Amino acid sequence: MTKSKQFVFIDDAGDAGFKFKRGSSRYFVIACVVFSSESDAEYAGANIRVLRRKLNWKPDHEFKFNKNRREHKIAFLNEMKKHNFTIRAIVVDKTEIHDHALLSNTNKFYLFIIKEALDRFGAELKNARIYLDGKVTRDTGVPPRPILGKS
Repeated sequence: MTKSKQFVFIDDAGDAGFKFKRGSSRYFVIACVVFSSESDAEYAGANIRVLRRKLNWKPDHEFKFNKNRREHKIAFLNEMKKHNFTIRAIVVDKTEIHDHALLSNTNKFYLFIIKEALDRFGAELKNARIYLDGKVTRDTGVPPRPILGKS
């Protein structure tokens, strides 16, 4: 088994739905945080656990930027600037989507946007371990099409 060279953590903001009159968000965001080594990812994770304890948060408390107090945001950002990682994100204005297959299937839309985000890395990702919304999905190379049901 080839050792992973990068660790990619993917999360979303907004929702994948298209029922705007019923509360669906206009924008959908997929962000990818890439650590170039396992040790970089572990170091950041350890420091985030320490920060959670300092803030009296539960160990599994998820940081939600728009729901946290200003001082918590600053503490988190000050902690993260110590770490070696890159970020790629795609912001989609869902009112501009016209493909019926994507409009009628939120899961397909969600996976399509993840694929687009990962494809933007091109050859930069090799043997990456992909974590989708905090859960490992599988080891794969780039592009990680097997996660998305394409070959």
